Amino acid sequence: LDGRPDEEAWQKAAVISNFCDSYNIYEQKAITEMRFLVAEETLFVAISAKIPPERTEVNWADDLGERDSLLWNRESAELFFVGQDKECYQFIVAPNGRIADFKFPAENITAALKWNAQDLQFKVLREDTTWTAEIAIPLSNLTFAKPPQDCDFIVNFSRNHRFRDAQDKAWKWEQSCWLPTYGPFHSYDKFGKMHLTK
Repeated sequence: LDGRPDEEAWQKAAVISNFCDSYNIYEQKAITEMRFLVAEETLFVAISAKIPPERTEVNWADDLGERDSLLWNRESAELFFVGQDKECYQFIVAPNGRIADFKFPAENITAALKWNAQDLQFKVLREDTTWTAEIAIPLSNLTFAKPPQDCDFIVNFSRNHRFRDAQDKAWKWEQSCWLPTYGPFHSYDKFGKMHLTK
């Protein structure tokens, strides 16, 4: 993994894009694309996140720890993998080499963060108006007491983009999703289905 998903294998990966506002109302100017493929019992994820050039001040996570910081309030992307009974694995990656992984249900965020995916690998590259990431998640981490009945995972994917508006100097937030949740990102009943092709 080098953080730049330009290898030929990614051209054959499943692609999702056209992320929408989490309430499916507002236009999203921070464009996000994700790619997925499976090899050697590992789910590989590529993220391409563009930043509008006029948004020169972005809320990066440079001041946070490398593992298990609260990244959703900063520039980041999120992955959700859900089974039955709301059992969920969540990953958040930020473009300065930060990652957080969670398992729900849990008593609170601190308890959810105690779970760490084994042998997780990732690499992120940040440039002026874009950042990219490659993540390798061994499928052995994504097991459920009650797996979904008609797919491998119930899923959604999201992007957090917090920036200072150049005109009014106020901090603003674009929260986009593959599928709109019409509320919190953990609205599992609004998620879609993922079928793995090995």
